[in-house]
Amino acid sequence: MKVVDPTQGKAWKKLESLAQQVAPKIELSAFRDDAKRARSYQKTSKDLLFNYARNLVDDRILDALLELAEESSLRSGIEALFNGEKINGTENRAVLHTALRRSDRSGVRVDSVDVLPEVHEVLDRMKAFSSALLDGSHTGFSGKPITDVVNIGIGGSDLGPLMAYEALKEFGPGRIKAHYVSNVDGIHLHRCLAELDPETTLFIVASKTFTTQETMSNAGAAREWFLQAAEDSAVQHHFVAISTNLEAVAEFGISEELTFGFWNWVGGRYSMWSAIGLSLCCSLGYDVFEQMLRGAEHTDEHFRSSEPSENIPVLMALIGIWYNNFLGWSSHAILPYDQRLHRFPAYLQQADMESNGKYVDRTGKKIGHQSGPIIWGEPGTNGQHAFYQLLHQGTKNISCDFIAGARSRHPYDEQQEILLANFFAQPQALMNGLDEKEVRANMQREGIETDITEQLLPHRIFEGNKNVKEGDIELNLKGVGVGNGLTQPEIQYEYYAEMAYNNSHGIKTVDEATYNAMVKATPACIDKIAKCNDKGGFYCTTAYTYCNSKLTTPYYQTGLNPYDIRLECGENPLCYDFSNVETWLTTDSTRDALHVTSESAAWVSCNNQVNGVFRN
Repeated sequence: MKVVDPTQGKAWKKLESLAQQVAPKIELSAFRDDAKRARSYQKTSKDLLFNYARNLVDDRILDALLELAEESSLRSGIEALFNGEKINGTENRAVLHTALRRSDRSGVRVDSVDVLPEVHEVLDRMKAFSSALLDGSHTGFSGKPITDVVNIGIGGSDLGPLMAYEALKEFGPGRIKAHYVSNVDGIHLHRCLAELDPETTLFIVASKTFTTQETMSNAGAAREWFLQAAEDSAVQHHFVAISTNLEAVAEFGISEELTFGFWNWVGGRYSMWSAIGLSLCCSLGYDVFEQMLRGAEHTDEHFRSSEPSENIPVLMALIGIWYNNFLGWSSHAILPYDQRLHRFPAYLQQADMESNGKYVDRTGKKIGHQSGPIIWGEPGTNGQHAFYQLLHQGTKNISCDFIAGARSRHPYDEQQEILLANFFAQPQALMNGLDEKEVRANMQREGIETDITEQLLPHRIFEGNKNVKEGDIELNLKGVGVGNGLTQPEIQYEYYAEMAYNNSHGIKTVDEATYNAMVKATPACIDKIAKCNDKGGFYCTTAYTYCNSKLTTPYYQTGLNPYDIRLECGENPLCYDFSNVETWLTTDSTRDALHVTSESAAWVSCNNQVNGVFRN
């Protein structure tokens, strides 16, 4: 694999210039005044939607980043990875975790040996064993069915499976519960075992060499706990190994039949797709595990075959390089607005920081640029009540990935609506900020006295990206990197983001005309709109989110963008003919926003009145 110093190419120099001359001039108008930006800076892959419109980039910056990828021989590097070349130079190994999720049963070679038959042989054994656990044919020593599986491992043998189990547990049958023990601090194991019955507990010991200190210490303690209730011969019914050290496994008391191997070309941080994922098969069922493999395979193919300009992983990486190396933003927050992904930031910490954690290149030469960023995060909305103060008003510039699923697997619709309202509002607020004029208006509506207003004013202002010092690399730009991982791409985030932003700033957005219009659109909206009128805030946002989903012609099908529909309708009654259309109005009389379909009388009349301000 070719080793390239990216700092010596033309693209790097160009990006340095763009960081100095162009980046400080990217303001809010780059998003709000460009109706096409939201869609042109958006990519999809199957049921994933990635939007990067709120990032501090423009076409010139993106083109230069793509040039950097070309100069760095990215395409050949991707092929080297998929073809099993030994791109891990320090250990002289292939990095071939992509083979673990290939549905083909042949065709990937390492040292002239086709590895896929072995991969599928292990997967077939994982399927058979997990099925035997779930159907009750493999029981504990007393004949009772297994009800709990404890995965003992650390690093990639823990972070990946734990993250995936927490994300997907609702998809499994629920008969077997998975537990994960990693820390050598004995309290971790103690708390886990306190809930369990040795007669119905299975342990999976995950250590390739079967010598990892933390893992083997915990495995030994778990074995002692188990043997307080059973004979030595019972160990074979309750302990499984994921290892290649058969001698050490046998000495522990685990049979070869219950030992699952994997290969030295599987890095630990990428290993949950291998036998390390056995705990997922046993708890969620093999069918769910296989669906996860197919999803990963699709993403692999997208990464391998898509042009860099359309390639979601490539674009995310390049934008990250832009922030870290050219804007000086060394911290990156992962903010999943989905409790199921609460371990996702920790998983990505290892995947990114262990991969990019060295100060030398592949040849051992000290690099002259930043390696990887600091990865951290917390699920929304918990993070909003912990560290978002610093994101909005602090002196650190922090890029952020906002992640959400459009639908969840629970019956609480109102909570999901509020969650998504927060998801849309936060990146909008980070981008827009809140200036002195808005703060004064808000405090005036709250009835705050003038002298108190002056005292509180600086504490309520946050800058967004409006106060950029032209030509100064010290940018006052807040974290606006947005990766919206929606499972339903048709939900257009910009419409709801505008609503959520207005409501989060106390701007009441529902009046009598709007109420009547929504009632006409669907009677099911009445209760939610009434609650909005009574309580305001996110009740308004959730009402619109809900009602939009019930309309005959949803917003995203009309082809209109709310940022382009700025009407000054005045008293023209036709502007309020809302029959069979969806509407939303702000209380700002000079920027009333009317959303209609292009066939309606209201559209025609208002468009004529304001000399064609509607623009598609």
